[in-house]
Amino acid sequence: MLIKNQVEDCITPVQMNLILNSRVFWRELAVWTRVYFRSRYFGIGDADEAFMHLYDTPYKFISTLQLIFGSEFSRGYTLLLNQHIITLRELISAHIDGNVAAINQNIDLLYQNSHERASYLSASNPFWSETEWRNLFDTYIQLTLEEANSVAMDDQRQSIQIYDRISSHSDRIGDYFSQGLFDYIVYNPQINNPQNQRYRNDIPCITNTQMNTIYNMRMFWFELTAWIRALFVVIFEDIGAQENVLSRMNTVIYNYQKTLSTFLGEQPTEEYINLVITYIELFIALFNAQKEGNTEAIDQYTKSIYQNISQQAAFLASVNPYFEQNLWSNMLTNFTRYTLDSATSYLAGDISTSLDNFDRLLDLSLELGDVFAYSLFLLNHNEVL
Repeated sequence: MLIKNQVEDCITPVQMNLILNSRVFWRELAVWTRVYFRSRYFGIGDADEAFMHLYDTPYKFISTLQLIFGSEFSRGYTLLLNQHIITLRELISAHIDGNVAAINQNIDLLYQNSHERASYLSASNPFWSETEWRNLFDTYIQLTLEEANSVAMDDQRQSIQIYDRISSHSDRIGDYFSQGLFDYIVYNPQINNPQNQRYRNDIPCITNTQMNTIYNMRMFWFELTAWIRALFVVIFEDIGAQENVLSRMNTVIYNYQKTLSTFLGEQPTEEYINLVITYIELFIALFNAQKEGNTEAIDQYTKSIYQNISQQAAFLASVNPYFEQNLWSNMLTNFTRYTLDSATSYLAGDISTSLDNFDRLLDLSLELGDVFAYSLFLLNHNEVL
């Protein structure tokens, strides 16, 4: 029987980042899979470029796991994840070609790989169950196949609905994954933290609940990044209706508002969310102006976006004394610049640059979420004290 150490069930910020970086992987995999599907089925940009971003996704994840389970584990699991991605590519090729035998063969290979990964993970951590991993991975594959079919049929509404289910299921995978890592680290407190006394006394102790809140803050900006890109693709390519993407984006904002209100209160949260909504609306207007080639409108909306950034930073500093106004302003300015660069390069047909900027945006979105969540963590911690 496993007995955890008697230290309070909490972890250090460094250990938390190891867990969160691993957890985010499942969302990144879903995002890049969707980008790849749309590239293959709609002929948007360079499909090989999109595939390379998808193929590279596991390496961010594996480098984190290496610190916990070692390099041999990392190499083995990287190979299995790469096999999953390559098999997915072969499946889409077979689907486009109408090769039923190859479709069935690659579907079987996906499930076989799923079971191998389940066995591999459960063997490395006593807090993970092979049966649970099989169920989680098999469901993910089923949803991925449904998404591929909906994209192939150009059913945007259904595609978004299925992607929403994939995102939710990715969170379930991430929850199970992170809980296993959390329990493993608590059971083995020396991991990445050789000075145990310092762990207890000098370094902030972050509970699982607090870690989940930080994760939700990360995911808001991550999801916002993904849907802003989906929005300008819809606008520039005239594929589907903007309303479908906006509806999903509104759900992201609503969920974020619920979490944030527990820290800032309903009225300040509503005021801040209104600024965020204006920020998004300005992007929409800007994307449409870019499509029309209206340079005067582009300049005006760009100025308004940067003014909105200053308003956001000033407002947040006014309601949270631990919020670093200049840092947030600089980070959100970079976020905006990369977003504009990604949209502009996409419209110009430079999909490779657009995807590179999108990759940077996903990383930056996690940093934005961390900075925001940490300021709330300090606010909550000092109010309790």
